[in-house]
Amino acid sequence: MTYVNEYWIKKALKQSGAVIPRGHLFRPEDWSRNGRVLSKGISSKKVMLKAQVPMSGRTKKGWILLRPNVRGRFDSAARDLFRRMKQENLGEELLLEEWLDHAPQAEYYIAFASDPVNRSPVFLFSQKGGTEIEETLKSENSGLEREKIDILRGPDEEMFQRVWRKADIKGEKARNLTRLCQRLYAIYREWNCTFIELNPIVDTKQGFLVLDAKAEIDEDALSKLQATNPSFLKQIRRPKGSELERQAAQIDYTDYRGSAHFIQIDTRALRKKYGKLVKGFVGFNAVGTGVGLTAMDELVREGFFPRDFCDTSGNPPASKIYRVTKLILSQDQIKGYFFISCVSSQQLNHTARGIIKAFKEIYPKSGGVPSIPALLVFRGAWDEEARALFREHGIEGKRVVILGRESSERDAARKFVELYHGKKNHAA
Repeated sequence: MTYVNEYWIKKALKQSGAVIPRGHLFRPEDWSRNGRVLSKGISSKKVMLKAQVPMSGRTKKGWILLRPNVRGRFDSAARDLFRRMKQENLGEELLLEEWLDHAPQAEYYIAFASDPVNRSPVFLFSQKGGTEIEETLKSENSGLEREKIDILRGPDEEMFQRVWRKADIKGEKARNLTRLCQRLYAIYREWNCTFIELNPIVDTKQGFLVLDAKAEIDEDALSKLQATNPSFLKQIRRPKGSELERQAAQIDYTDYRGSAHFIQIDTRALRKKYGKLVKGFVGFNAVGTGVGLTAMDELVREGFFPRDFCDTSGNPPASKIYRVTKLILSQDQIKGYFFISCVSSQQLNHTARGIIKAFKEIYPKSGGVPSIPALLVFRGAWDEEARALFREHGIEGKRVVILGRESSERDAARKFVELYHGKKNHAA
């Protein structure tokens, strides 16, 4: 996901007449030099320390902290937020912002989003903004107003007035809110957003106070932004990802043939959520996203969770499969390897050659037989040739099972469980 943090959105909104809290954006090196004086110029008795991370519900998750505005007293809190951001690869920016008192009952939610069904932007408005907005909007009586926008004309005064009448917002307040929404829509278009929201905004005597903001950028528009507004790209943030994810991205970058889409799973979060239900993590590869997700569901039902999700479809060459297989097997914590293809036209014999070469390099003493249980399902073009290659190289037996197109995802998951427990019994 490509996103813009709240600091830059608020800065872009200043000319809209909205009330924007004073604040400073800083990184770890800035804090280490200036942490004790960063609150200068902020007169409020309290300050907010806000991790600039792309997620909702930051307060509940401990990413936003309220602290007394006493110089140096929030050093440890800032260091803890930086540490957590680094651990989870969520960037390294923190916003120190003044706290402005406001009436909590007067919180609104406004957003513009791209509707892929109607292929047009939509305007969203609710009088129930705040940290509970996601749950609120799920209910049938959420009060969410939704207006389709003609992308050639943009939102007009009549549309906003129609929404404000339903919410009983009148006079100067309605005009100020319209001006704020028009500026937000201009940012949405200028930045090529797929989504931008202000949540919450609060009606105060000084005007509409913007407490939080979030925006997501269309990935396909980055090249256009590079050409038209290169300085803006400095404001864009993308989660760094793990070292293995960066290596996988380089595989695709250096070889356009087929795909090698790879992302790692947060094992700590899975263990925290499922506890003893997690029997082990599996290195995972699929040909086709749909079949991959189905196979993962079946594995999870048996207590085996993917350590990664990888899709190597689009007929990649053996060399690309070889590189990504080595990467999958280099992961920590994995207790097995699972490969499955959909019934596709991909030349699965090339896929098999790449996997075999990786097996032989990683497990040379056993002639390429993995030390962990490995189950592979070849279904589609050249699937018999693929299975024959494993037999020719002697990579099939106690720890390796090769299945064909007669096997379903459910069959494959059950067979992996049998193989896994067979390995454990053999080791005992």
